Amino acid sequence: VKEEEKVAQDERDATEKKLKKLKTTLYTKFGNSINLEE
Repeated sequence: VKEEEKVAQDERDATEKKLKKLKTTLYTKFGNSINLEE
């Protein structure tokens, strides 16, 4: 079970990193016209 939990945590971390990268990319492209909090 511990190993599965670790894998699930790694997947969540990877997803969060992708989302942060995507938000950063969008922010760079569109500037302040979008609100990253929503």
